[in-house]
Amino acid sequence: MASSLSAPSSSSYSHSWVVLGNSAERYAITLNLPVKQHDIVLVYYIAYLFSEGYAASKITSYPSVFSYIHKLNNLIDPCASCLVQKLRVSARKLRPSQDVPLLITKSILYKICDVLIFTVSNVYEQTMFKSMFLLDFFEFLKIGKIFTVFNVYKQTILKSMFLLDFFGVLRIGKIKLHV
Repeated sequence: MASSLSAPSSSSYSHSWVVLGNSAERYAITLNLPVKQHDIVLVYYIAYLFSEGYAASKITSYPSVFSYIHKLNNLIDPCASCLVQKLRVSARKLRPSQDVPLLITKSILYKICDVLIFTVSNVYEQTMFKSMFLLDFFEFLKIGKIFTVFNVYKQTILKSMFLLDFFGVLRIGKIKLHV
């Protein structure tokens, strides 16, 4: 069963449980599984996510961990209740997604190129990545268009981005590479 979830889904579900614990603590709720459709746990959970400023996409996806667990156990999905569905729709209407990626500036571009020596050991590949990044930046291309064949290298780009994030150069949540 552990392999039935992708790594990002597994990470998201784990984090949603932590947030669920915080919401249960705030509202002094005891969590009992299975959650009944008429149970208010999900209502408070969604209210907590909204009050904490979570994006509508998170408010929609975090409760899906309940669906997953209940469906695995052949139980009724508590997220299918009309009230929970309406709360999720309301969150999307009240807090529409404004996930606008920041543009990569020249200084960020140069920092990305400089960090390649730490993430790619092969000098030829370093040069290839640097060329791709520069071409992408100055010709307004998407990285994915340049190297769709080289899916293996997407991880290298992400490692470079996370290394820059670690050193405080970038804020990963605000910048998107079109990989």
